[in-house]
Amino acid sequence: MNLEDLAHMEERLKDFPTQKEEILSHFMQKGKFLSLKKKEKLILAGSEDRHLYIVLSGGVSMSIVSHEGKEKTIMLFTNEPLFDTLVCSDSYYNGGPTSYQVRAEADSIVLQIPRETIQYLIQAYSEFNSYYITNLEKTLALTIQMYNHNLLLSPTEFLEYLYQTYPFLLQRFPAHTIADLMGISPVWLSKIKKGMDRD
Repeated sequence: MNLEDLAHMEERLKDFPTQKEEILSHFMQKGKFLSLKKKEKLILAGSEDRHLYIVLSGGVSMSIVSHEGKEKTIMLFTNEPLFDTLVCSDSYYNGGPTSYQVRAEADSIVLQIPRETIQYLIQAYSEFNSYYITNLEKTLALTIQMYNHNLLLSPTEFLEYLYQTYPFLLQRFPAHTIADLMGISPVWLSKIKKGMDRD
């Protein structure tokens, strides 16, 4: 982990006036810093994964995979507030294999924290408990919000929504990943961008 990654971690814990150093120490001791190459898979569908991940640099996509092997991008994560924390909710909370797959869309650094460590921190530090609940609730709400906008809006309108609300996603993720999130082809996405004069 470099100084920039450490600074990102400290920024995420800035609201902990009395317990930040202790919590950061647990992250450093119990967590694992993973260096991912572009296209490398962090989590495979069908595996059991009971970790919380914090994206420190780069970006990863989360897809849902059907029993038939169909894959669809449902969310993007990068080192921005609300976009940097992820779990495979089915496996993380209930155990068993996950239906999700997570892949690096650029060279990335991710902090992997075991669920047992998270549970310990929730019990031991009241401020972390509040942070954890609030952060995951906001991330879940954001995921639902993006899904609903994608469902409600036309592709052109949804792309404009991304440009207006989350422009960093369009800057950090490749066009084919954005297109898959939108449920359209990269060629269609390119045509929409040209029509919006966004190329």
